[in-house]
Amino acid sequence: MKKSVLSLAGAVSVGVVALGLIGSSAAVADPGSATDYRTYAAVGSDTTQSVWNGLANGTVSPSVASWDAFPPAPSATIQTKSSGPSFNRPQGSGAGVQALSASFDASNHNYQGVDITNQVDFARSSSGAAKDGTDLTYLPFARDAVSLAVKTSAAGSVDVSTQQLANIYSCVAGANTITVGTTTVTVNAKLPQASSGTRAFFLKAIGVATPGSCVTTVGAENDGGQLTANGDVIPFSAAQWIGQKNGVATNTITNDEILASVNTLAPTAGSGSSLTPGALYGSTSAEPSTAAGTFARDTYNVVTTAAYTSNSALATTVLKSDLKKPAAINLIKSYGFLTLSYVGDPTVGAGLASHQSKFKH
Repeated sequence: MKKSVLSLAGAVSVGVVALGLIGSSAAVADPGSATDYRTYAAVGSDTTQSVWNGLANGTVSPSVASWDAFPPAPSATIQTKSSGPSFNRPQGSGAGVQALSASFDASNHNYQGVDITNQVDFARSSSGAAKDGTDLTYLPFARDAVSLAVKTSAAGSVDVSTQQLANIYSCVAGANTITVGTTTVTVNAKLPQASSGTRAFFLKAIGVATPGSCVTTVGAENDGGQLTANGDVIPFSAAQWIGQKNGVATNTITNDEILASVNTLAPTAGSGSSLTPGALYGSTSAEPSTAAGTFARDTYNVVTTAAYTSNSALATTVLKSDLKKPAAINLIKSYGFLTLSYVGDPTVGAGLASHQSKFKH
C-alpha cells in the first residue's frame, strides 16, 4: 500500500499566516459577479467553500468559479455557464455530488427540476465516496477534523467520548449531559441539514445510523447561529472553526460557544485569533480510518471518473498540481486545514476503488 503523508511543514505557523490575512475581509463568496463565468464550476460542501473562495477568487485557481451552498437571500439560484439555465444552489456535499451527477449522467440530467447538462464540473465534498460504483472519483483535497460545538454560559473546557456522543445522538435516557469545566450542562442535540457531508461523517464517526427522535435537524453546517439556546450542541468542522476565529472565513461563532475535545484530543491549538489544528486531526502518516471513533477526515473534490482517467486539466492541474504550489499550501493552511502530499491522488490508502462512487441522484 502506498504510504501517504500530510505536509506539516509550517503547520505551527498557520496562525501567523492567518494573522496576515485578518487585515483583509473574509474570502469573497461566489465569483466576482453573477456573470463571471469561468472554465470550471464548483458547488457543494459549505465546509470547504470558504477555502475554495480564497483559492478561486485569488491567484491560485482563477479558472474556477466556486459557488456557495448557503448565500444571503435573494440569490437562491445560480447560473454557472453563460448559455446555461439557472438552478437551485446545491446545499452541501450530497447535493453537490447530485448536481455533478446530473451534469454528466446521460440517463438523468435533472437536478431539482432543471436540466443542468454540463453545468457543474466538480463538487466539493466533506465526506468520502459511497463505494457503490465507478462513475465519480473523489480526489483528496485537505485534512479536517469534526468536533462538537457547545453553546453554554458555563466556564471551562469540555471533553466528550465517542460513546457519550453516540448516547446523546441516540437519545439514550439520562445521557443528555456533558461537563463544562465543573458544571453539568444539559444538552440539546442538533444536526445540520440532510445533504451535509459533516452530518454524514459525524454520524458514522459516532456509530449512529439513525439519530434519535430528540435530535433536531437545522440548516447549514458550521454555523454558530444554529445554536440558539444554552446547551445546544452540533457537530462542527475544526477547520471552519479555526478559519472563522482567525478572521479568514465569515465568523458565525459567538463568545458563549466552545469547541469540545473528543476522546481527550483537542480540535485546535493556540488561542484567540491565532488558532491552529489540534491533535484531533489525527495521524499524519496516512489517510484517516473510516471506522467509528475517528474524527479526523479528508475532504474531497469530486470529478467524473472520465475526467480523472483521461488526465483532464481539471483533474491533473487544477485539482492536483496547482494545489501543491506554495501559494495554495499557505492559503489552505490559513483556513485551518492541513495540506496533503497526496492531494488529487485517489490511489492512496485502500486504493482507487475506495475513492469511487456511482452517479447519485
